Amino acid sequence: MNKRGGAYTLWGSDVELRFRLSERFSASASYSWTSNDTVPDVQQVGTVYLNAPRNKGTFALTYREERLGLTAAVRGRMVAAFTMNNGISYTGRVASYGVVDATVGLRLPGALGAGLTLTVQNVFDKQHQEMVGAPPIGRLLLTRLRLGF
Repeated sequence: MNKRGGAYTLWGSDVELRFRLSERFSASASYSWTSNDTVPDVQQVGTVYLNAPRNKGTFALTYREERLGLTAAVRGRMVAAFTMNNGISYTGRVASYGVVDATVGLRLPGALGAGLTLTVQNVFDKQHQEMVGAPPIGRLLLTRLRLGF
């Protein structure tokens, strides 16, 4: 770390593994790591906050039935606590959290490239904050209609 010129060094890594369990089932896991979530005492700006956790990861199980055009997945997301500072009003610590998401998608018959997807983020409605100053987040339902030309 070079404090005089404002330069600093961080290390990190992202890893993702995917496994085909059978013709229809697959599993995946990912992990992200950084050496620190802050860089203290950078001379020209003070402490630099990454506003991101040092550790986070996911695990997912996916089912695909190509003949029916059906896809379903369940994913767990885990995020470690981290310090955040986006100015005077948005300073603090984001608590760690873990949530489960689920997705179901269906290819629509008769329309080339068309599909309908329903995603439920935070299936169990665990109230949590992902950023300081943001409201708590609960369950979120998303739908998507995709058309291909």
